[in-house]
Amino acid sequence: MSTTERIRRLIKEADELLKQLGTAACVALALSLTACGGDASPGLILTDVDGSKPGVLIVGDSISLGYTPYVRAALYAYSVSHTPANNMGSANGRRVIDTILSQRPVWSVVVFNHGAWDIPARDGTSAPQAVSVTEYAANLQVIGAKMLLKADRVVFVTTTEVSAPFTGFSNADVAAYNAAAVQVMGELGIEVLDLNAVSAGITGLHSDGIHWTDAGSAVLSQAIVNHLGL
Repeated sequence: MSTTERIRRLIKEADELLKQLGTAACVALALSLTACGGDASPGLILTDVDGSKPGVLIVGDSISLGYTPYVRAALYAYSVSHTPANNMGSANGRRVIDTILSQRPVWSVVVFNHGAWDIPARDGTSAPQAVSVTEYAANLQVIGAKMLLKADRVVFVTTTEVSAPFTGFSNADVAAYNAAAVQVMGELGIEVLDLNAVSAGITGLHSDGIHWTDAGSAVLSQAIVNHLGL
């Protein structure tokens, strides 16, 4: 697709987004992302950024989508954002992180996780984004380094536990990927919140063995809020 065609497509998307955002800013954002070679898909454009408040960005998969509303409610003095889209695995995170971070000049805090999409499934149902531990660590190294350039504070949260009936991978697999992530964060000087340890005590609040009920998401969110101490 030519640059002209991409711009025309993005203008059309921007027009649709105007109806949701009620501001011409999204047009400028879409075009600027095109110029930078970024991904301007609607699922990555934050619709809830309040520039009058310090910004807290949450990046992660569907588990983070579950606890973000609870974090937002607790941190009412902050503008808490998550993309409408699931950020999935670390390979996808590496691809879209520039687009996400660019939507605010600087973030007060970025809280992030990738993991569940990265772990190869033992039952043959691996997510398309499954990667080796080595690839996972390399992706997190790039993502974390970029976040440090755009945020006053960065916090990585470990991947939560799984339980029956989920059989795709085991908690031993989760532990191996978490260990790799913690090592990377140590090298980068990024804080780690062991959300896996928190989840170990609430397995009864799983909805399907990997995702969490509303009550489970509320518990996870409280651990994040407590750690941030904002």
